[in-house]
Amino acid sequence: MRNKILIADAVPTKRDILADILEEEHYVILEAGNGREAVRCIEENRHELVAILLDLVMPELDGYGVLEWLQE
Repeated sequence: MRNKILIADAVPTKRDILADILEEEHYVILEAGNGREAVRCIEENRHELVAILLDLVMPELDGYGVLEWLQE
């Protein structure tokens, strides 16, 4: 089973570039376009995620909010 990495960024082009780079390294890439999607994705894949690339400026819930949620 390949390790999973979550890329959370509001800009699809940034997610695409990072996903292309990381997929070459044999990771499964999960993507979120805002903080709420990131939280949902983390909840669903908590035990398989090895890294989260998190933009701090996102709609609905920013990266700081996601980090606060992770600390709880």
